[in-house]
Amino acid sequence: MQANQTLAKARKYLCVLISALDIVTVIMASCATGITQVNQNTENTLSTASSTEIDVASVYNGTYSGTFNYEYEKLTWDADKELPGGEIVSPWISATLKLELTFQTISFSTDRDWVELGITYVVCNDPVFGTGASGIIPDNSNTRNAYAYFPLPPDKMINPNEGIKLVINFPNGSSISAYQGESNRGTFFALPDASRLTYSYQFTGLDDIVSGAFCGFAATGPFSQIKEYPDYYIRTQNWTLIKNKTI
Repeated sequence: MQANQTLAKARKYLCVLISALDIVTVIMASCATGITQVNQNTENTLSTASSTEIDVASVYNGTYSGTFNYEYEKLTWDADKELPGGEIVSPWISATLKLELTFQTISFSTDRDWVELGITYVVCNDPVFGTGASGIIPDNSNTRNAYAYFPLPPDKMINPNEGIKLVINFPNGSSISAYQGESNRGTFFALPDASRLTYSYQFTGLDDIVSGAFCGFAATGPFSQIKEYPDYYIRTQNWTLIKNKTI
């Protein structure tokens, strides 16, 4: 159990670090394929094309419905909170976040083999993320709080180190982020017309507590894990986005 808690903490702080970097420093580092680095700071706005100027809309532009699947264990601690063995763990419980997202092109990489998208609308069925039933328009005026980075064409084979990215920072301080790179070797799949996007992570053992298909943070519930004695262990399995409308 002590190993579980240590790995759970590692995952939490890894995701926090990534989320912080998303907001303050970088969107995506340059890769061997020549992706243009985009400097992420408070002076960037969505109206600025950070690589190649926009001349056509990307195939991803539109509104998507999404399911983000995960499992969690509920923890109950004994009076002394001793480790190992201080936590009583429930069976794994399956759950799903349901989202609706609208993507809008920001810019393309120099070789036009990647596209950066702003997320201009989002609604989530879990109230801890604070969108309500009517959804929210993320504030991207000074920093990019909600964006994605996907390959072109959508179905091309990509090096996992290049990394797709999907980041949503909600106004109430919660967040959902999905990323691919050296620390996360999940599998991204898209249909050629980008009408369906999927990302999955294959669980293999205790390391699964550190990795997963996405990270989530919220004030309460299974994603409220940032504390010494967490109330939950969580592992995120996969997510799927299906296009409902092209814009």
